[in-house]
Amino acid sequence: MIKRWSSKYSVNVKHFDSWQHALFNILDSKISMLNNSLTIKQCSSSFDKKNIRSCLKDLHSKYVITPIDKAASNVAFICKRFYAQILVNELGISSNNSDLTYKKINQNKEKIIVKHKKDLKKLFNIDIGDDMSVLPSMHWTPKMHKEPSKSRFIVAAARCTTKELAKDITSILKMFYRQIENYNRKMHFFSYIKNFWVVKNKDPVIEALNKLSNRNHAKSVATFDFSTLYTKIPHNKLKLVLNEITDFCFKGCINSMIWINNGGARWCHTPNSKANCGKKLLDKDNVKKAITYLLDNCFFTVGKDIFKQVIGIPMGTDPAPFMANLFLYYYENKFMKELIKTDKRAARKFGYVWRYIDDLSAVNNENIFENNIPNIYPPELELKKENTGYLSATFLDIDITIVDNKFSLKLYDKRDDFGFSIVRMPYVSNNMPSTIFYSSFCSELLRIARCTTGKDDYLKSSCLLMDRMFAQGAEISRTRASLIRLYRKHQLTFEIFFDSLNSFLTQLLRF
Repeated sequence: MIKRWSSKYSVNVKHFDSWQHALFNILDSKISMLNNSLTIKQCSSSFDKKNIRSCLKDLHSKYVITPIDKAASNVAFICKRFYAQILVNELGISSNNSDLTYKKINQNKEKIIVKHKKDLKKLFNIDIGDDMSVLPSMHWTPKMHKEPSKSRFIVAAARCTTKELAKDITSILKMFYRQIENYNRKMHFFSYIKNFWVVKNKDPVIEALNKLSNRNHAKSVATFDFSTLYTKIPHNKLKLVLNEITDFCFKGCINSMIWINNGGARWCHTPNSKANCGKKLLDKDNVKKAITYLLDNCFFTVGKDIFKQVIGIPMGTDPAPFMANLFLYYYENKFMKELIKTDKRAARKFGYVWRYIDDLSAVNNENIFENNIPNIYPPELELKKENTGYLSATFLDIDITIVDNKFSLKLYDKRDDFGFSIVRMPYVSNNMPSTIFYSSFCSELLRIARCTTGKDDYLKSSCLLMDRMFAQGAEISRTRASLIRLYRKHQLTFEIFFDSLNSFLTQLLRF
């Protein structure tokens, strides 16, 4: 906290010494009082029992326990042999195909780590501690909402030699993203043509669909999905695109450097005044070198073997979403600039096209986007249409249906497609304040309201949620009080479905 305050207000950390000393004295006093008043009972762990240890050992010898994709509070027990076979197939260990995403490296792990430490210190002045002197590892989680079930492969990079560099690149690309977003927002204001399709959440989509519905202009909806986006982007094209984006962003801030501090990046127009503050300063060439180095050193381990990802971005690394977003944006923007020159009318039809990383939706587009997919994206990427027809689709957890030239919206949860019951939302018996339990359910009720247009759809979703809430330990009196606060705070949102607070409580509580 002191470091943050010191940086934010440009105050020397020594000015906080007396405050810190006084605070620690108060804490020491409180701890001493508790030590004198509390009696700590000794207890033995169940895991110390011989029969339990033996049972767990037998379980570990046969199964891998892993979280389920889209339902992280649930775990799957997977046959260890099957789990290993899926990894073998993904890595292409038993394949003779030369166009593989991963390449096995016959190098000593310690030598790779030592080289990383030397390179990062020399090129970017990054010191690698002993706790980070490891290579990331690959694992996979089951996608149980697919039929048949599929796998999501993740390179776990919470601790690794390139972690610090990856965090710096993430900060830089995040800043580039904001700069490009602001630039395109202004271009859209003056030209009425949208070149930037990326969205951070569903809010702009819902807002636009509601405006179209108010004018009875709902005509068509189509959704698309990139199959295996992260493992299909060629490194040479990715480097070229990110280099051009770096040039574009630096062109907008001439004679500037990027200042990285406390996990954030911003432009620094007076680098000399910051040079001795212990912060990182990167010029355009260093940014390009950092991106290239990270992509050229995508090493990870599986068991005792070492692999290198030679195509695509490892899912699990910090900058992966920003790299994918900016890579796709580059080709979308390039296509739109050419289309504006040849057919402005067609270019304006892209005003209701949105993309959230690898999910894309085109509304009222007259199939112009669908017909131009090969002209927009590089041939290595495969984009498939997901919905059947053009009258209904699901996008960003929203079920969209066209009825009488209006968009009917309701919440769509992929977890509903699971063929079994899953753990969702907290339990009141959890080891946490009970207020979090009630707040979680109330926020979900509000989320459903903001994503739904029909009262019947809202009641169906919210009543199922209320049933879950009571099944997981909710008290009637506290639930009622929470609902009253929720309604009064967001009355305009709920007035669409209920004409009064009493109606809201009666229909949700149903007694």
